Amino acid sequence: MVSTEEASSESTFHECWTKEFPHVKIMTHDVFSRCNTCTSLTSIIQNSKDPVERARALKAREIHWQRVTKERRAVEAARYRSRHDKDFFFCEIDGMDSAKTILPHFSQWSKDVDKKKLLKVHLSCVKYDGSRPDDIYYYTDCFPHDSANTISVMHKTLLKVSPLWWSGGKLKL
Repeated sequence: MVSTEEASSESTFHECWTKEFPHVKIMTHDVFSRCNTCTSLTSIIQNSKDPVERARALKAREIHWQRVTKERRAVEAARYRSRHDKDFFFCEIDGMDSAKTILPHFSQWSKDVDKKKLLKVHLSCVKYDGSRPDDIYYYTDCFPHDSANTISVMHKTLLKVSPLWWSGGKLKL
């Protein structure tokens, strides 16, 4: 482990990176941080030469951002209530795109790879008590659809937390 005395500053890191690894680029943003709608509308806004098309895309992006902001506020309110109201349960389930969880996983595929012989897996993360994942579920390709996987994860989560939330003979969700 590197001590704080041995660690370099961010500027020293970037200087070293530029000097030693000029061929490797550090991404300026996370490719997973933006949804398809945001990416598509931003592309239209930046690349369109038609002012009417740009205006429509700007309006659509504003409406989209308002909806996303409303959803995020609702999720934050539910998280807060779940932490402070013992009779309220809230959980989040996030599944990784199964196309990205094929094992072994390569960024580029050779044409002679028989994809039928690869192991397809599903990864789902459940958060219900704070900001870190409480459970991570790993399944091989035993479900016909990701929605069936999500239902299974929901069921397992409810079975796991139900003793914690059982009150007066009734599960309060």
